[in-house]
Amino acid sequence: MFTWENAGEGVYEIRATVTDNRLAKAVSEPVKITLTTGNLPPVIVSTYPAEGDFVAVPGKFTFEVVAYDPDGDIKSIAVNGGAFYPAHGPTYWNENDDGHSVLTDTRWKTGYYPKSSKVKFIVDVTDNQDKVTTLDVIFTVNHAPTVELTAPTAGAEFVSPATISLTANASDNAADGEMRHVDFFANGELVGRSTKAPYAHTWEDVEAGEYQITAAVTDRHRQTVETEPITIQVLQGASVALVQPAANIAVKPGGTTRLEADVEAGSAAIAKVEFFKNDQLIGTDSNAPYALDWTEAEAGVYQVTAKVTDAKGGFAITEAVEAAVFESGEYPALGLRLWLDGSSVTQEASKVSVWADRTPFGHDTSQAEAGQQPAFHSEGINGQPAVVFDGSDDILSGTANGATLLDSTAASLFLVMKQDGGSRNNAVFGWESDSHRNHLDLLFTYNNVLLFDYGNASDGGRISGAQPERWDNNWHLVEVYRDGATGRVAVGGVTVFEGEFFDDLAVDVEGTLSIGGVGTLHHGGAVAEVLVYNRTLSAEEVAKVRTVIANKFDLPVMAN
Repeated sequence: MFTWENAGEGVYEIRATVTDNRLAKAVSEPVKITLTTGNLPPVIVSTYPAEGDFVAVPGKFTFEVVAYDPDGDIKSIAVNGGAFYPAHGPTYWNENDDGHSVLTDTRWKTGYYPKSSKVKFIVDVTDNQDKVTTLDVIFTVNHAPTVELTAPTAGAEFVSPATISLTANASDNAADGEMRHVDFFANGELVGRSTKAPYAHTWEDVEAGEYQITAAVTDRHRQTVETEPITIQVLQGASVALVQPAANIAVKPGGTTRLEADVEAGSAAIAKVEFFKNDQLIGTDSNAPYALDWTEAEAGVYQVTAKVTDAKGGFAITEAVEAAVFESGEYPALGLRLWLDGSSVTQEASKVSVWADRTPFGHDTSQAEAGQQPAFHSEGINGQPAVVFDGSDDILSGTANGATLLDSTAASLFLVMKQDGGSRNNAVFGWESDSHRNHLDLLFTYNNVLLFDYGNASDGGRISGAQPERWDNNWHLVEVYRDGATGRVAVGGVTVFEGEFFDDLAVDVEGTLSIGGVGTLHHGGAVAEVLVYNRTLSAEEVAKVRTVIANKFDLPVMAN
């Protein structure tokens, strides 16, 4: 309870506001009161047209005022200066069941407004003690727009998750100018808006249920006209899940992959299940269990999906599963996103212009400037080719979307590399989108320290350790791992350091992939092979990679 003291004369609207402990507020409807120490002013109850109303052109209407005096009688009611009195009789002046005076001003029935426009009427009500209450009433004389819902039609049926085209025809008087918009509603909720003809909206992913559909047009004067509702039904559709393969796969060209979908029928029988690679049909099965064998001869990266269609034409599509089809030799293929070796080098006069990715993901690196092209040695290590970087400005680079190359918290990298003893600040491999703030960078080594960056190097995205013995001028297999927050670097199969990351790599962005340098830091030495996996390999897979590399390059590798 609150007591308002020392209030002055006047007319007040009183509201109550409540605020809870989370600062949410609710406000009551207003109550109008009048405070006076003498004669109470007359009260205007209502008018027609009222504030904000619309009247059809040419404005043929009767203006009505309802008023009363709380402590006396109404002496007169004036509209735009024209005064009326009880003596005018029942044609103009009457009393309603509440005892209120009712003025019926018929002067406007002949039509005063040939064009759409805003109108202000001034109402003055005077009581028997000559106290006046004044009210300004602003309304609009307007050509009302028209609207017709043309689609969907009443009784139409769809199958979830439905895509429904909503269309309407709407028009207005040419003199009123363009309309503002047409809105489409389903069960009273706005689902779409169109601001110009043809007025249409595509309503997507509509769930099963019954819907009342309306269209509403709003013209330049903000008058809104709504259609009558029509009823449509969205039937329960079928659902489908790809169960083979259930996750990303990698296979060799010519290999056979089993494709199988788990299907649950909706309101209609299942007609067929289709399997696709990159939106190209692989095959169709019309009977459960819905499955087929897929043999792909052409290398590439394929997005595999299954699509179920029911007897009413409804359909659903699975999320895509990635299938990488390529020849990975003896290396594990799953998750291999970059593979560089001597067989994929393009060189002229022993200068390397392109080092191409052997995976189908196309993460090629190149150098167009002859002065920055590294050298090609056909027998760099154990009779195998190697790419030699001068430590000054040699670099190979390309653009790669991080999501196709890396994972934010998991990676396995293998590099066959050598660092020259006279080179101090070596960045042998990197991918970065925002300098050191978001990159994978292998500074092997930087002032005799191995730096492994994965994320923001200045904010928990770096671990490091001392370079091992016999590092300079010798070939090594270097292994780099990230598994969640844990990072580890091994040389020759032996862990040289590990640590914890406190930042993750943002991979859903474009970045620069580089070999032989990152930014202004360049590698002085040679690289013979690079493998990048976007996952943490198992111990068995790591042992396999080590064995292949040890045999290929005649490198001493422990823990095989």
